[in-house]
Amino acid sequence: MKRTFKQTQLFSALTAALFALGANVVLAQDAADEGAEEEAVELDKVVVVGGRVEQNIEDVAGSISVMTGEDIENEMVSDMSQLFRYEPGIDITGSNGTAQNFIVRGMGADRVMMIKDGMRMNEGYGADGANDVVGRGFIDIDTIKQVEVAKGAASSLYGADALGGIVAFATKDAGDLLGPGDDFFVSANTDYDGRSDEIGIGVLTAFRVGNFETLVSYKDRSGHETQNFTKERDAADIDSESLLFKTDYIIDADKKLTFSYDYYLQEVFVPDDGRDKGNYFGLPGWKINFEESSNEKENNSYKVRYQDYNVGMGFADTLDINVYRNDSEQRDDFRLNHDTDGFGYTGYRDTVRSDLFSQETTGVSLSASKVFGEGNSHQLSYGFDWDSTDSFRPRVETRTQSTGEVLLDDLTAPFPKNTTERLGVYLQNSIDLTDKWKLIPGLRYDHYKLTPKADEGYEVVNPGDFVVEKISDDNLSWRIGTLYDINDDLTLSFQYSQGFKVPPYDLAYFYFDHEELFSGFGIRIIPANDLVPEESDTFEIGIRGEIGKLSYNLSYYMADYDNFIQVVYLETIPETNYDFGFPLPIDVDVFQYQNIERAEISGFEWRFDYYLGNNFSLFFNGEWMDSEDKSTGDQLRTIRPMTGALGVNYYAGNFSMDVIAKRELDMNKNPEGAFKTDGWTSWDMFARYSFGDRVQLSAGIFNMFDNEYIEYSSVGGIPNDGRDLTRYTQPGRTLSARVKVNF
Repeated sequence: MKRTFKQTQLFSALTAALFALGANVVLAQDAADEGAEEEAVELDKVVVVGGRVEQNIEDVAGSISVMTGEDIENEMVSDMSQLFRYEPGIDITGSNGTAQNFIVRGMGADRVMMIKDGMRMNEGYGADGANDVVGRGFIDIDTIKQVEVAKGAASSLYGADALGGIVAFATKDAGDLLGPGDDFFVSANTDYDGRSDEIGIGVLTAFRVGNFETLVSYKDRSGHETQNFTKERDAADIDSESLLFKTDYIIDADKKLTFSYDYYLQEVFVPDDGRDKGNYFGLPGWKINFEESSNEKENNSYKVRYQDYNVGMGFADTLDINVYRNDSEQRDDFRLNHDTDGFGYTGYRDTVRSDLFSQETTGVSLSASKVFGEGNSHQLSYGFDWDSTDSFRPRVETRTQSTGEVLLDDLTAPFPKNTTERLGVYLQNSIDLTDKWKLIPGLRYDHYKLTPKADEGYEVVNPGDFVVEKISDDNLSWRIGTLYDINDDLTLSFQYSQGFKVPPYDLAYFYFDHEELFSGFGIRIIPANDLVPEESDTFEIGIRGEIGKLSYNLSYYMADYDNFIQVVYLETIPETNYDFGFPLPIDVDVFQYQNIERAEISGFEWRFDYYLGNNFSLFFNGEWMDSEDKSTGDQLRTIRPMTGALGVNYYAGNFSMDVIAKRELDMNKNPEGAFKTDGWTSWDMFARYSFGDRVQLSAGIFNMFDNEYIEYSSVGGIPNDGRDLTRYTQPGRTLSARVKVNF
């Protein structure tokens, strides 16, 4: 789909306006305030994932990356896959309308735990646990106040599934918008994302009535697929809407009770492209007339939360209690119509297939903290989590002849309905041994249980040949971290942490049976009742500090992963098929998911920030990674090549501007026989201007020099068998723009 003349005009006009505006502001700021350097210093960020209590990010031993709501607006983020695009150690696969997944230091899929406002978010689903069918995080970015990513194992605090890290979303609150004496706030925004031709319209309001502070956020988006460089991807219409309702009852200055409802819906429709698709399975007279598909993702979250920042009792200073329900589902529908002239049929046939993936999670959590000891040298945090998730994956397929005859009406399921229960109790203490040395030990006990249930669809594919059983076990995770201030400008850090992941129900109970009758071969995957948790041990050392106007943060990590679950060949069984009324010999290869692999990932990350003076600042970050699959000696497909970003920021009064270059080197650390990518560089530019507190204009140009390139994370592990990978290229030059008005 080529850019229209109207879009080209809009692109040129907005780009020219931004540069003209920037030039005027630069001229007006020749005599900039000498105090501007102080404005450049970023306030210390407050995070929660490091200890499940609020703390300064500088007091956390491990690596944590943060994007605030302001960062999200400044970088023109409109979709989860666009978060942390310039951050080392974090990758997000997918694009608008497709399955999206976080990869943290080479670990992705459901090996990274995702939470929103303390609630466990949906898991993904796909082939071999890759989550390529159902992604993670059905959420609209406009509702987000802050996103935190703890890199490395974190099960000592968050329990099951924090094998490779934690992603924590926090949504906006009315208190963030209402100042003292301000009882009403409303803001409207509209934005355009050229990567997917998406237009968004949103309204955010907050108001105070008596002891109630209420926030309502609504966002509507309408656009298309994110195209590749040559614009060859299948066209799709993508629409979404979100609603966040949150009301706080202010009990007193230290206590509040919160009720929230969060709704998200995205609908994707891929129409028939009109191209000649040939014949169905090559059969003469069975011409394919059209095919179309649709996808719908929906999430409904409900939560009650009680917070007390001054408990005033011996067991706690602060208390945070959450009770929630989080329901997610994705429905994929596919329709195929083809002629049926021959083989005893006339007319045409309609095939309709509908796949559903549904998860319903109910949970309760309690977090408390207590400061005690001489000089308040101990900051104790403790609590528990309990949640129960019901998951199921039915598929309905019908085949109807034009005469009205129903040839097939089938209900199947690759795994049975399942309930996964998790219970964990944790304890962590941040101890000031001296005024320079901090020690942070932590411990957590977890119990989990997987319970398969009667499922009509699963009984069709697994007719009693294999009995699936409950799987349950316990796990103990611990961590030790330390910070040592050599002086006011130099800090050393070390952390050892453990992680584990509950055996995935979809792999433990998976049953698949497929026979290619005329080729004489078949594939069967059978359930595994003896899977044990995947486990990880992460070591990290770091150094952070300041030298004059330069600040830096360096870290080296090594993660060892055990009991990786992988599909394993068991045997070949000769069978005979009589579907056509006569015997056909079939050799069936039998597979099963088993704990077999051990892997290791190591890496080095760095970030430098420098204030150049005259309202300019500079940052440079990057990462280097290495890995080994201990069973094969190959590299893992989920690591990245050496990657870095260099950015320059200019700010003056109401105007600010960023130019950022991201560089990825050639990827040569591939699994044997996998596709390799060439190095690339992409330049982006952002500019913003505020007319007082009322109106803010923002715009961004992505891939300014219109380079064609492939990000390795989008093709990692794909066999280098000569296939054309053009569809995996990133978009060419695009423009994004945003207008926000506060009333």
